[in-house]
Amino acid sequence: MPLQPIVNLFAGLRRFLWLAIAQRFADAGKVYEANPMAVHLCGMNMIYEVMKNGGISTVILPSSAVQSMSFGGLAGITALAGQQATAE
Repeated sequence: MPLQPIVNLFAGLRRFLWLAIAQRFADAGKVYEANPMAVHLCGMNMIYEVMKNGGISTVILPSSAVQSMSFGGLAGITALAGQQATAE
């Protein structure tokens, strides 16, 4: 059985999936454009997900991002990480 039809099928499927993913990003962009708080909450959730797993992850954030999330700077984010570690 020739492999070319299978290769073509997978190539078409990959293009379809990339377009579907791109469409989801475009849709999310519209939501974020209409609601800036959604972007803020999404960013906070990403930081939370990294921190809750513990381990030795290093997260580097611009100071303006930390201040906008009301963590209170480095001391606040360190305390938050400590609380997460003790809770688990």
